Order: sequence, then structure tokens, then C-alpha cells
Amino acid sequence: MDKAAEALDFEKAVLLRDQIQAIDRVIEGQRIATTVSGEQDVIAFASDKDQAYVQVFFIRSGKLIGRESFVLQGARSEDPEQIMTNFIKQFYASAPHIPPLLLLQYPVED
Repeated sequence: MDKAAEALDFEKAVLLRDQIQAIDRVIEGQRIATTVSGEQDVIAFASDKDQAYVQVFFIRSGKLIGRESFVLQGARSEDPEQIMTNFIKQFYASAPHIPPLLLLQYPVED
């Protein structure tokens, strides 16, 4: 959003801001109850032109405890499965803890 505003692409910045605010509203009012009592991360993906957007939701003991948002530049040449595979490898390579369960929108390579 900040990069779009700096580039004077205000329509895109407003769209990204509105999408982030919508996700925040859902998270604020949401109480997740799941049958999985352990730890899991849910990874959501969307793309538009040459950017991809990834949200990682952290669920611990059946409750949503946080999330992280990512904007991936220059992702138009890759298919969603490849983008997700690359993202997961990079994200969890530096993570101090990897939960035993990842819920993914697309299948990934091992």
C-alpha cells in the first residue's frame, strides 16, 4: 500500500488499504473454534497482475492468535502452486517454530 502511494498510484493504494481493513475487521470480530487442538498455520493466496498477496494466519489451541501479510512483487510469470511453494520455503526457513499442520489453498512441492 505504501509503495503504491509513493508511486502515486493512489487507486491501487486505496484498494490495498480497503482489503487490509476488511481482513482486519474479520479478524477482530472472529473467534475460531476448530477440532484441531494443536498448532496450525493457514496460508491464503491471491494475485493480481504482477503481484501476489499472501496472508499467514497463526492458530494455536484452536484460536487465531495473529497473522502476517505479504506482498510479493513480480510474481506474474509463476503459477500459484510455484509461488506458494517458494513462499513457504522462504517463510519457514527462518521461522523459529514450524507448526505440525499447514492448511494451504494450493498443493505445494515437498
